[in-house]
Amino acid sequence: MSLEGVNGLTATLLNQIFDSQNATGNIALSGIGLYLLLGTINVGLGGKSYHQLWKFWEENFEEMYTETWRYSNTGQKWLYLQKLSRELSMQASALFYSSDLHYLYDQISEYLFNLHKVKIDFTNPSESDAILNEFVTHWTYGEIEHVFEGSMQSVNKMVFIHTLFYRADWIMNFDSALTKREMFYGDSGKPFMVSMMNQESLNKIFDQPGYNFRILFKDLNHISIVSAIVLPRDRHGVKNVLNNFKVFKIFIQFYDMYTYFEKSKSMNVKLKLPKFKILRHDDLVDTLKKFGIIDIFDPEVSDFGMMTNYSVFIGNLMQVVNLGIDDMDLAATHTTEPLKEQSVSATCEFKVNRPFLFYIYSYLAEVALFSAVVTHPDPV
Repeated sequence: MSLEGVNGLTATLLNQIFDSQNATGNIALSGIGLYLLLGTINVGLGGKSYHQLWKFWEENFEEMYTETWRYSNTGQKWLYLQKLSRELSMQASALFYSSDLHYLYDQISEYLFNLHKVKIDFTNPSESDAILNEFVTHWTYGEIEHVFEGSMQSVNKMVFIHTLFYRADWIMNFDSALTKREMFYGDSGKPFMVSMMNQESLNKIFDQPGYNFRILFKDLNHISIVSAIVLPRDRHGVKNVLNNFKVFKIFIQFYDMYTYFEKSKSMNVKLKLPKFKILRHDDLVDTLKKFGIIDIFDPEVSDFGMMTNYSVFIGNLMQVVNLGIDDMDLAATHTTEPLKEQSVSATCEFKVNRPFLFYIYSYLAEVALFSAVVTHPDPV
């Protein structure tokens, strides 16, 4: 398992979902959360189903089927990834099923992947939908409801869900007293009013010729984790940046996010950032089918032999996200963060008044914890 694989999955799904909605609208996803969800699925697969998913990401789970799985290299890597995913946001993964599970799968999925498992009766759609919606609503703090309505009736169906709830907690939060109504230019170029947060403080900026974007890194109250605001340059759209922006290194001539961070310079920045909230749910079944992952969703050919003795299939593979970026009532004098000596002479503006990318990134692990495309900031 490589952390580049997490970043690769993030970039792949972000582009695919953005394309599927005609390169418009807001998107938010946790690539690391989905990576773990695919991992807990893969460890339960056998035969062709196993190899079909392996071809997509080349993850090997052979060590999981030994007595020393808990202490194996594979096990330790997945355990590290699971702990990393819970660094700063409220996340939960769950499997809803009807058939009995193998003891080994139950142990592995709980210890390595922190997977909640809930046995329900899918032959009663109204009852099963209520249980699924209750889980989603609980883990999104009551803000997302009625995701499942009129689900397919099947005793062999399984539902996998990953939820994410996040509110930014910066070292220097935005003061609500400085927030003003200002213009934002959406994905169509049409202007509309948003709640624009304002702050002057010390931040790191990546701004080099030859790149169609600039990046502002803003420190969070978590060691080695930052937010990264990727702003396209004038006459460049988010889609154009997504096609060229590299979260991780593919070829030596491309920078990865870690290099963007290392090459950035500390500056006194006059930052304008719109408040926004993204509430969304994505069933990724059709998206994954486009990458050749087909059998696990087909009740006729799926093979979950390492999970259960029953013929089961995945009916839904859902990610639900509640992401909010807001200001705070600091109720104090409007002071700025003290400037470090080496950056006093450098001052710039970073005005986020058009669609942008938003990442939460661990520069120690060199992995994006979650990502968003913001084209239409909604009220918070």
